[in-house]
Amino acid sequence: LSGRIAYASDSFTPYGMLSLWTMDWVGATPQMFTNVPLEQGISGVSISSSGTYVAFVTRDLDPEGNYVSYIGIRDLNTWEVTQLAWESEGSFDPAMEPENSRVACSIRRGGVSDIWLIDRLGGEPLQVTDGKNAVRPVWYPDASYLAWYQVVDFKFECWGARVNGTLIG
Repeated sequence: LSGRIAYASDSFTPYGMLSLWTMDWVGATPQMFTNVPLEQGISGVSISSSGTYVAFVTRDLDPEGNYVSYIGIRDLNTWEVTQLAWESEGSFDPAMEPENSRVACSIRRGGVSDIWLIDRLGGEPLQVTDGKNAVRPVWYPDASYLAWYQVVDFKFECWGARVNGTLIG
């Protein structure tokens, strides 16, 4: 583990928007990694175990002028951002895989949130749940399992699945 932390803060940012910040250790000088005004507020920050990549949620304007949230991943060495998930109903809850190669996230389609896996470099998402109102994915430390909450009978339950490469279950 790198010891680097990442977080969202409105400290010293224009317009009071939350920006992406990192810090190498407690007491170190924080560094802002947000491209203002392109990234319209940052939330849902998840840093890789290597401290090199940060997945986050931000928002942007769609062609009709509506704000839409998307999940991006920033390489902290190059500042380059790869847009991973852009859904008109929302993409949120990114969780970096401990091995730094994938991001688990929640994507809302048709009024229902499900868990998806997306390669850190982009590409086609792999659906983990289907119609489960699933949110807040979290990785087991060795990336062998993925857990999440889903709504069952109007209550949240914790569910999970074994992850083998690209296979779930």
